[in-house]
Amino acid sequence: MNKIYSLVWNAAQSRWVIASELSSKQKKGGMRKTMLKGLAALLLTSAASSAFAGTCIQQDALGTGSVKGTGASEVTTCDAFSIAIGAGSGATSSSYSVAIGDAAHATGENAVALGRQTTASADETTATGVASSATQDGASSYGYFSQATGIKSTALGYNSNASQTNALALGNGANSSFANSIALGAGSVTTIGAESSYSAYRLSGSQASIGELGIGNSNGDRKITGLAAGTKNNDAVNVAQLKAVGDQVDQNTSDLVVMDGRVSNVEQVVNNLNAGGGVKYFHSNSTGSDSVATGQNAVAVGANAQAAGNNAIAMGNDASAQADGSVAVGAGASDNGRGAESYTGKYSDVANNTSGTVSVGNAATGETRSISNVADGMQDTDAVNVRQLDGAVAESKKYTDTSIANLSSSIGSVGGQMTETIQNVTNLQNGTDGMFQVNNTAQAAKPKPTGANSMAAGAGTSAAGKNATALGNGAMANHSNSVALGNGSMTDRDNSVSVGSAGNERQVTNVAAGTRETDAVNMGQLNNSMANSTSNANSYTDNRFNELSGDLDKQKKVLSAGIAGAMAMASLPQPYEPGANMMALGGASFHGESALSLGASHLSDNGRWVTKAQINTNTQRNVGWGVGVGFQF
Repeated sequence: MNKIYSLVWNAAQSRWVIASELSSKQKKGGMRKTMLKGLAALLLTSAASSAFAGTCIQQDALGTGSVKGTGASEVTTCDAFSIAIGAGSGATSSSYSVAIGDAAHATGENAVALGRQTTASADETTATGVASSATQDGASSYGYFSQATGIKSTALGYNSNASQTNALALGNGANSSFANSIALGAGSVTTIGAESSYSAYRLSGSQASIGELGIGNSNGDRKITGLAAGTKNNDAVNVAQLKAVGDQVDQNTSDLVVMDGRVSNVEQVVNNLNAGGGVKYFHSNSTGSDSVATGQNAVAVGANAQAAGNNAIAMGNDASAQADGSVAVGAGASDNGRGAESYTGKYSDVANNTSGTVSVGNAATGETRSISNVADGMQDTDAVNVRQLDGAVAESKKYTDTSIANLSSSIGSVGGQMTETIQNVTNLQNGTDGMFQVNNTAQAAKPKPTGANSMAAGAGTSAAGKNATALGNGAMANHSNSVALGNGSMTDRDNSVSVGSAGNERQVTNVAAGTRETDAVNMGQLNNSMANSTSNANSYTDNRFNELSGDLDKQKKVLSAGIAGAMAMASLPQPYEPGANMMALGGASFHGESALSLGASHLSDNGRWVTKAQINTNTQRNVGWGVGVGFQF
């Protein structure tokens, strides 16, 4: 016996098996058909491990799903549903493993080793390519001598190496040696990995990262091309964005050159204003931080008011107008980043072109007033990134400090300019020049912001409520968190906005359609809502009336059928001779409904007692019955 085996069909087990050449088998279909069936069975055995159960291999026996080598080394498979093909290959120790190739070894559960001298030694691992190995759970290696030795790591490429948890090495000779890091490109390496606390350029806070992306090595770096402009804090920035910042710094530098001696004069006047000198007919009663207007042509009025958008207006304690063209009026009011917008309304498909947002509340904090956030809603438009502004401002400030120091030697030549500047500031204080002017020919009383953190602007205005704002001649905001806008406007409750007074009301026009619960509703929305409500009410009433009519008609038929049944039972005769019995059948009809009755009656032998029982059915499929006993005397 030369230990040569062949594939035969086992009818009792309904599968192909490997047996000795001396085993008997069916002689059907000829040698060609037998060879084709054997080849198909071998392919099925190697490609579908779930179809056969592997067994441990002894020296003279082969398990189902294994192919024995013909050289010095033989295949070894030692668990259920495993496959091993190739001299010296092995699928041992666990279930569902596959090893194909000379000296390939798949020793983990669900492991796959494909290629000469490949090793997949942990659960759910894959090793593909000559001498590749995947040695930790979930690891995958692809390519000649690729190594994936970290948990769930991946090495893809010739001689690539991923040695830490979740590491990825992609490219010829790429080496990812830190957890959650990526080595991308031929020869690329990772050098630092994740960092829990480090300092970044021009950022004061501590930074943290979960991993590293390496695209080069100590011999050279790579460029990243085709990069879109970043919009969020953690986006990459391209060269075009950096050039824009540089151009702005150059413009600031040019503006600073012409400032000369006017800086010192303006500084003295500004100090007087900061000390509480104020501007005629424009005062604020607050100990909070100064207002800041950083946008072009922006206006900020009130303690800690912030106007960062171009042409933005922030009026009131802690008011914030961050977007271009926006207006925030009242203590704590914010435009929430919404400014001028052109868009198609969400869900309405209506074109909207707004010139800005007027807000008298703050949707982010839940602080609302009667009118707020009236523009149609959509995704926020990005403003200038604060981090980018900080860098540009820092560069400008650095140059400004140097320029001011160099200007000290030329102060004596600007005496005439000093007089002009002082006069300009005096005009600003009197309200006769600048971007905020008043006409007080009637010599009306000055505004009185007597409430805590209140603001009053205009002749004879009064802001007596806490955090109140009064704007306009004779305007009165005497309630907490209230706003009075316009000549003679008066508030009558806390947390309200008034644009008139009792008997002197004003319309609020050009109101965009509201989209949020606290937005104002314009007349178009109100008319549409009323039309829809009326239509829905009419439809509901019609439906209910039709249902009631149907119920009444049905009830009428049931009653008519019942009356017909009563008439049918009343029509039944009864015996008249003593001791007699009678079976009777009766019928009746009433208002289109019919009934049929059946009855039995008996007259006693003495003719005194009468007993009867009867049943009826009608066209409404209802059944009725009745019994009776009578005594005649």
